[in-house]
Amino acid sequence: MCGRYTLSTVDGPEIAKRFSLIDPPSEETLGRFNVCPTETVAAVLVPGQVSAVQWSLRPFKNGFLMVEGGGTLDRITIDGDTAKIETIAEVAEPTSVWLTPDWAWISEGHLSYLSPEKKGQMPESFKLRALPIPKN
Repeated sequence: MCGRYTLSTVDGPEIAKRFSLIDPPSEETLGRFNVCPTETVAAVLVPGQVSAVQWSLRPFKNGFLMVEGGGTLDRITIDGDTAKIETIAEVAEPTSVWLTPDWAWISEGHLSYLSPEKKGQMPESFKLRALPIPKN
């Protein structure tokens, strides 16, 4: 499963103005219009403040479930105009999460093996993990 979205601008000050941010997003979140899972993107989790997070969200109850390339499955709970992030599980280099009624299926992609430091090395076998979805 690959979810993508498109930025309408990659200009940091313009984004800050549009979302009433104190500071513009960091450079690492800018520079491209097409964003795909595991890329770092700008997210407004607290009004007026921007955070750099890795993209991969799935709607879940009053928020989302998200995997981060850094190695976590997180639950984002939305309450009005604020968000709370709690880690559910540690996973190895996740690339995406897919939800069924009782399970969060997480693909572990070993994307670090695309880096120059690991060129020519063989990763461990790729895995698809099933983790129970929180009931509350």
